[in-house]
Amino acid sequence: MGAIKRLNRYNEGIVSTLYICFRFNEKANQDFMEYYFESQIQNNELEKIAQEGARNHGLLNVGVSDFFNIKIKLPSFKEQVEIAKLFSVLDQKVTVESIILKRLNRQKDYLLKNLFI
Repeated sequence: MGAIKRLNRYNEGIVSTLYICFRFNEKANQDFMEYYFESQIQNNELEKIAQEGARNHGLLNVGVSDFFNIKIKLPSFKEQVEIAKLFSVLDQKVTVESIILKRLNRQKDYLLKNLFI
């Protein structure tokens, strides 16, 4: 349906006017919302309002007012914070395990290459 990305590295950014830029209100935890949109859960609601462009090129368009009217069910702010923390820990674990896997694969390749010296 498209990309919804958080601006993490900078305080300000420049994007095309084709994109919608927004901030969350105090009811939404930014870290939680980043994980929420990465999961693409909102696509169910977006599919209901997406329209094909005039050129019939297969790209779907969502109007600004339609986008801001989609329904998002959020847990309490406290739960959002806890869920975001859990996902952050899981992301870190996946990163560490990926590094370990790469190193083990390099070790395996080295051992197989030098097995019959």
